Amino acid sequence: MIQFSCTACKKSFSVPDRAAGRGTNCPHCGQRLVIPVAAKVQKSQTAPDSSIPSKSQATTSKPPPRPQSGSKPAKPPTPPRSVESPAAASKDSVPTSPDRERSLNAAMWGLIGGTGVAVTALIIGLVIPRSGKPSAAEVKQDEQSARQVLAEADSGANPKEAPAPKLRLSAEALYAKASPGVVTIICKNDLEQTIYSGSGFFVNEKLVHDPKDETHRLYAKFKTEMEKRPLQFGHVLTNYHVIDSAINAEVTLGDGSKGTVLEITNEDETADLALLAVNVNSAKSITSLELAANDSPVGTTVYAIGSPRGFANSLSAGVISGSGREIEPGVRWLQTTASISPGSSGGPLLNPHAEVVGVTTRIRRDSQNLNFAVPASELRRFLGAAYRGRELWQGRSYHGQEESAFWEWDNWCGIKRLEAGKPPLPENAPESRLRKACFQMWDKEYEKVIDAVTEVVSAIPPEFRYLAHYVLGKAHLKLAIKQAGKGATVEESFKNFSGQEHAERALQFLKEAARLNPKFVPNFALLAEYHLNAGEWPEGLIAADALVKLMPHCADAYSKRGEFYLQLHRASSALKDLQMSLKLNPQDSYVQIEIGDAWADLQEYDKAVDAYKTALSMNHRNPGYCHYRIGGALQEAGKYPQAIAAYEKAQSLGFNAKSCELGVSLCRQMMR
Repeated sequence: MIQFSCTACKKSFSVPDRAAGRGTNCPHCGQRLVIPVAAKVQKSQTAPDSSIPSKSQATTSKPPPRPQSGSKPAKPPTPPRSVESPAAASKDSVPTSPDRERSLNAAMWGLIGGTGVAVTALIIGLVIPRSGKPSAAEVKQDEQSARQVLAEADSGANPKEAPAPKLRLSAEALYAKASPGVVTIICKNDLEQTIYSGSGFFVNEKLVHDPKDETHRLYAKFKTEMEKRPLQFGHVLTNYHVIDSAINAEVTLGDGSKGTVLEITNEDETADLALLAVNVNSAKSITSLELAANDSPVGTTVYAIGSPRGFANSLSAGVISGSGREIEPGVRWLQTTASISPGSSGGPLLNPHAEVVGVTTRIRRDSQNLNFAVPASELRRFLGAAYRGRELWQGRSYHGQEESAFWEWDNWCGIKRLEAGKPPLPENAPESRLRKACFQMWDKEYEKVIDAVTEVVSAIPPEFRYLAHYVLGKAHLKLAIKQAGKGATVEESFKNFSGQEHAERALQFLKEAARLNPKFVPNFALLAEYHLNAGEWPEGLIAADALVKLMPHCADAYSKRGEFYLQLHRASSALKDLQMSLKLNPQDSYVQIEIGDAWADLQEYDKAVDAYKTALSMNHRNPGYCHYRIGGALQEAGKYPQAIAAYEKAQSLGFNAKSCELGVSLCRQMMR
């Protein structure tokens, strides 16, 4: 036997002599090693059997008689076991003369006997787990791995070409290998506010067939030249529900570096899977995880790595406790006891070989330790499906659509003309004036926009003419709102707005833009804003309804429609829309205030108070207004002392003194 120490874990183990110069894996940590030829040979620990003839006896005894022709061969005698390993014997110990054949036979049988012991020892060393009791499935797999190691040694295969056998890793070794490939995904809204976070992991690029790969590479090259630092992109697999409502997103890698989500390369809402193209600072930051070839059976030990509640790269262990669970129609998931929490969604579920067997997806809150993951077979199907990429804002943000339209027009005026061999546009050309107006719009230079575009609308190419009407409509609307100001009463404010020329012109341009491009969502958002300022609730509801239909995953679309439902005293419909808006953008404290108003309209005053208090806890910009709304709900509920305290708190925080004093006065009158 050859005994030596692993270069990784420093633990010693023995292998058969014939494995010298070949490859194997450390039974303790799984490190791939090459067995040294000149290693120290360890003598067999087997005690000599008294029935085995000595060396002198072996050289003087007669050979067994040959069997006669046609007779049954005699049973060979019990083979002798060598006292010393063949690799340790010197050249002088080789027998000569007529007894050479018998001694070689004895040595051969000794080697076979020693090999049996070695196989048994190696299998035991591989099967015994390093952490926890292995399942029956894992024991069987490790036995097959052990047999494969010795089979490679017997066949004389080149260890560099033979695939490394899969060995169970300890929890510590598995975490060290896999955690660098796990990321925290931070999702943001239009205002760059973090709305929630989840988990994900890099997948091997060989499994990804993204038709935009070259575009991503060019973008990384462009960013490298602009920022003077190397950039690289990779693909991160996560849950659909993690990224569904995000307008912008970034990732935090295992080494603490940041990355930007360029787009959603593919998504499957039913399977709850999404593949993200991510730009990172360096290729060295990307550690890809391998997918398991097959789904793991029930009882397999598994580990989950993710960011529960934002605690990055947290490890939990368990087993696969069920398979084929149809939680959603048509989707069968794994069930596991590895604990996960909100924020863990999208992280990998790993077998003891650090292979991904699933993506952690959801938990049953009404039960104990019921957790579910999308299985590896579904992951492979998803990665092999036809890709249909989208930018994050698409279907979620009409601000993103506006920005995209401006850049598309800028590209048409610049790069596309150059590619077509056309000369650059003159500065005073109608196209150049609209191009400049789009950027002036971002700077809120509304008067300059109107002066630049009004006279050249008809000269804009037909496919972009809607954009000229939209830009003019928005400029006139913003000026109308600014000039109207706030009247002494709500009715007066409506009248001040509607009576302006800017308001009238805004409505004309926006209606024409909607006719020219009925799918341009930002235009309907401005129409809704116009009707809100004019106090025209039914017309505003029509515009807001178009918003929701065109962009069903947009939080702002639901909040606008909910606001019109409130004004029309359709509180139940308003509550439904506002709760959907809050689900898509959980950090919107203004929507939380409107939810409180809907509960108050439904005479659910305790729920209204809770909603207003929740808005306070979300750091609403106007805490005085929150306390004022709390006072109003308590007053309606007949809780006058508490209402007075709320009104006084609102006044102390700077809210309208007259309104607060009126509320206090009414409460005291009711208490008499």
